[in-house]
Amino acid sequence: MVFHKSGSSKGQLTTQILKLNRTELIEKRKEKIESLLLLIELWNNAQSGDVKEGFRYLILEECKLDKEFSLMVECFLIQNVGLSAK
Repeated sequence: MVFHKSGSSKGQLTTQILKLNRTELIEKRKEKIESLLLLIELWNNAQSGDVKEGFRYLILEECKLDKEFSLMVECFLIQNVGLSAK
């Protein structure tokens, strides 16, 4: 789900107008996070430095602006993994 900042009428309005919490959009974001979690697990379990770096590359590729939900992915990585594309 998408949440606006507490007290932000602009955020609340944007969420409602764009219907950011519609069922199909929530499902697509969930699928993106699940696929990201799989990559993170593979990255964490990789023994070889080259393999580990390969998974890190794939994870950070999901933060590129041409990818769907790239900002959500970047925020998720920063908050949960401490990994940033920058």
